[in-house]
Amino acid sequence: MRTINQITSLVVLACLLICNAAAKIIYVDDDAPGANNGTSWKNAYIYLQDALADSETIAKPVEIRVAGGTYTPNQGGAYTYSDSREAAFFLIEGVTISGGYAGTDANDPNTRDIELYETILSGDQKGNDKPANDPCDFYEISRNDNSYNVVVAEDTNETAVLDGVTITAGIANYDKDDYAENRSWLKHGAGLFCRQARPIIANCTFEFNAARGGAGLYNEAGEPNLLNCRFTDNVTLREDYNYGGLGSGLLNVFGRATIRNCVFEENFAASGAGIYNFQSNPTVRNCSFVGNYAEEHAGGMYNYDSSPVVTGCVFERNTADMGGGMFNAQYSSPVINDCVFSGNLALHYGGGMYNSESSPDISGCVLNANTAFDCGGGICNDTATGTIIKKCEFTGNSSCEAGAMQNYYSDMEISNCIFTGNSAIRGTAIQNYSGYLMLTNCTFSKNKIRNVAANRSNGTNQTQNNDTDISSIFPYDPDEPFDENIVEPGGLECLNCIFWEEENTIWRSIDATITVSYSDIQGDYDGIGNINEDPQFANPGFWADRSDSNVLLEPDDPNAVWFAGDYHLNSEAGRFDPNGDNWVIDDVTSPCIDAGAPNTLVGDEPEPNGGRINMGAYGGTSEASKSPPQ
Repeated sequence: MRTINQITSLVVLACLLICNAAAKIIYVDDDAPGANNGTSWKNAYIYLQDALADSETIAKPVEIRVAGGTYTPNQGGAYTYSDSREAAFFLIEGVTISGGYAGTDANDPNTRDIELYETILSGDQKGNDKPANDPCDFYEISRNDNSYNVVVAEDTNETAVLDGVTITAGIANYDKDDYAENRSWLKHGAGLFCRQARPIIANCTFEFNAARGGAGLYNEAGEPNLLNCRFTDNVTLREDYNYGGLGSGLLNVFGRATIRNCVFEENFAASGAGIYNFQSNPTVRNCSFVGNYAEEHAGGMYNYDSSPVVTGCVFERNTADMGGGMFNAQYSSPVINDCVFSGNLALHYGGGMYNSESSPDISGCVLNANTAFDCGGGICNDTATGTIIKKCEFTGNSSCEAGAMQNYYSDMEISNCIFTGNSAIRGTAIQNYSGYLMLTNCTFSKNKIRNVAANRSNGTNQTQNNDTDISSIFPYDPDEPFDENIVEPGGLECLNCIFWEEENTIWRSIDATITVSYSDIQGDYDGIGNINEDPQFANPGFWADRSDSNVLLEPDDPNAVWFAGDYHLNSEAGRFDPNGDNWVIDDVTSPCIDAGAPNTLVGDEPEPNGGRINMGAYGGTSEASKSPPQ
């Protein structure tokens, strides 16, 4: 999938180059010494605004080549704004703005390097912005004369192109009634305001922009194509207005953006610091969401009544009150494939992800070392009936309760998933209340009880005792009062699963129904086809010192981290080795091979497969261990 995305990106760039090859070229360089009429590098316009005015009067296509330097929209003879703060660079159909050229001071002025010869489109009209060490300082006095929007794309198609520039210092803080004056754009999209437009935005950086919504880019009913862009240090602050404090990197409202190979890093918002989607269905591929912070929901991505397709993305070290990496809210049905959620933090619920009244389809994802102070270190599901999770790995996540996942009022299916090294005071892997949970071909191993956990309110340590038998796989607290809000106690069904070296694995309601069959459970458990034998994992994971994996530790140790292992089953006929991407022969064969339910299809299991599915996470897949001859 990543290769396909790279090919698509190359095709888009190739189309840009082909269009530019046939285009009339206008030159812009703020150091040009000549006639400043845009006809050559020597005679380049010194103001981008003049080049844009020129491009409107001539046949298309047109390419505007801009040398490194800083350009503000309130400069040039084409500047006609009565209010300087409304000055912006408007994208034009058939016109490509290309930054990063060496310009007149170089031996070859056509040399292009967007980092070495940075072209900056700035809203700092007077060049008087002071550094802001705190996001709340972005509205301080020296910025109140900046452009509301640096770039605007309105009613343009894909022939309007912006490539290789840095967009910064827009401050969209218009304080009057936007409906009465029809000036909503002055509150949103400080870097780029896009409305009912389909521009191509490639290789651009959006940084240090501030707005009441969509500080880096605001997309309303548009379909922009974003490629290889970076959104960093953008800020939205919450006030009483529509979309206030949302989407500091990117805010989609009724839009269908295509976002590929982009980075959202260290943005700050009330909710959705990286991306906020409202009734929008963007395609997001191979993007990174790193170190973003939201005061309320979703450091990485927030989806409200939205169903984006998110593929091959990384959500790392994002922080929020709930849903550190992602928050899926009402009526959202996102498709999330092959993503990594690692090291995200929720001050309350859902370190990696929070699903509320939504039904995501999650496949092939890794949730590693995420933390929630209250519940659901990896994922918290609250009234998320219809959620499907398959072929995912939950490793090393932690919380006070529900180390990997909490399910509340959520009927859901989980299949071919691995839960290892997760920890909590109770429910080391899963906590399931008032919902029906179906587990098929899942592997649980070395999920451990934490005796000390972070206090949910102030981060101090507190010790809590667990009165239940720690060897129990499906525990409950007999002294815990039944929650009167829970209409049904829910149920749990496990088929073809493995539970080995486990503590307090799935915490459930006191009266929940439990059905376990054709599963390998250490200590045994009543049910059809269950066994109690060492599953013979290829290379189980372990807790060890973060700086020396040879020093084994308990999960409570502050220096302990979980080193994920390999949970393929040993086989004398052949076991898949993910490290070498090949098949190896073992000296022993796992008793879990060909031990799953007889009426379950073997699916993609390679030959020889014995005609019966394996237990565990790889049962029914192309990586299932092979069956020795009988």
